Amino acid sequence: MDGSFAQEIESTEEKKEELTKMVNSLQSAGVLVAIAGVEDPMVLATLWRTGINFIQGYYISLPLDTMMKREGVRLRF
Repeated sequence: MDGSFAQEIESTEEKKEELTKMVNSLQSAGVLVAIAGVEDPMVLATLWRTGINFIQGYYISLPLDTMMKREGVRLRF
């Protein structure tokens, strides 16, 4: 999913409900859902509660260079 969803998720309850419905609909169709643009802990917590499968953004990690990706570097929390 586009990072704009992550940036707007904290603006209103309607945005949270809308995103949760989209995630549920996609997952019901067998789609794993990823979202980019996560840059703060509040957004991360909200997105986690929606059930999104994968979260990406500067709050999680700086972009990895090509060599790190090729070598299969995995981040651990």
